[in-house]
Amino acid sequence: MPASATRFDSFVSLATRLVSKNGRALTINGRSEADFKDPAQPWLGREVASVSTPTDGVFVTSKELRDLVRNLEISDTFGNIARDSSGILIAAAGLGGIRISSRDTVTDDHLSAVWSIRNVEVIEPGAVPILWILEVGK
Repeated sequence: MPASATRFDSFVSLATRLVSKNGRALTINGRSEADFKDPAQPWLGREVASVSTPTDGVFVTSKELRDLVRNLEISDTFGNIARDSSGILIAAAGLGGIRISSRDTVTDDHLSAVWSIRNVEVIEPGAVPILWILEVGK
């Protein structure tokens, strides 16, 4: 871990404890593009790799998500949050270094419900990811 990261150890452990204590089991279903299917024929597209990462997350209402986005001053990322949206908070330490994108989906392991990720933001002071904030919807 870089020397600048050591200042944020307490925040990382706090986020991890809060999410693991109050969260429920989720799976991040990631999709990433790999190499071209055929390098000689790039117009055929790329292979798509799927990765499932189990983690814990805390669901928040759209109002709570709006308040959080406003208080953290990240409204430029989220814009207008849809009324039918929910929010999910995920401690970055529980993801093992993977990054979440709006192409991914989230599965609520308890309800077997699949959510689309509409917006995503990571809180990472000093380049140390602490907390992922997701806007999700059906």
